[in-house]
Amino acid sequence: MWLSIGYFPQRGIVEDMQRAKFMFSKLGIWLGAIALIAGLLLHQSFYPHNIATETINLKRDRDRPLVGRLYIPDQTKTPYPTIILWHGVSSSKEMMEPLAIELARQGIAAIAFDAGGFGESYARPFSSEENLKDASVVFDYVNQHPERFDRLHLGMGGHSMGAATAIAFGSETASSKQIRVTIALGMSAEISRTSLLIF
Repeated sequence: MWLSIGYFPQRGIVEDMQRAKFMFSKLGIWLGAIALIAGLLLHQSFYPHNIATETINLKRDRDRPLVGRLYIPDQTKTPYPTIILWHGVSSSKEMMEPLAIELARQGIAAIAFDAGGFGESYARPFSSEENLKDASVVFDYVNQHPERFDRLHLGMGGHSMGAATAIAFGSETASSKQIRVTIALGMSAEISRTSLLIF
């Protein structure tokens, strides 16, 4: 009798604990679903604009392809204000994707390209002069499509090596007068001194 009385209360406690564990797991699922829905609604409120992307394949010549990604805003009518973005050393166009997406959400088309020697573009050793030639090919593409890109609102930007390319293109090329804005992220000290003299 003593053993049976002691045994049954323990069995009830175990069942109660299992029931509570099951209830808490269901509660967790419901709270997770509510948090997900709230997050999606907040995202839609703060980032209401969708963007579209497309791959752009250009050629400097027959054997030297340049590959880029265009981020198009859905809330802006064509022609789009446009910024061409260049990545840094040991990187690729994907490094510039977060900035390109945010620019597109703000109504500015962004084109991120792999410079020659990087990513999906043609192979070559590092060369600042060749970077400028690659930038010229992309800039010419933008100028050849006035139905898509607003030639009065063009910019160029980049990170590290890409920043040096953007600054040089915006100050040293025949097309520099068309560049209305330059974005320079993470430049070297040498480029910073040079840019102070340019501007």
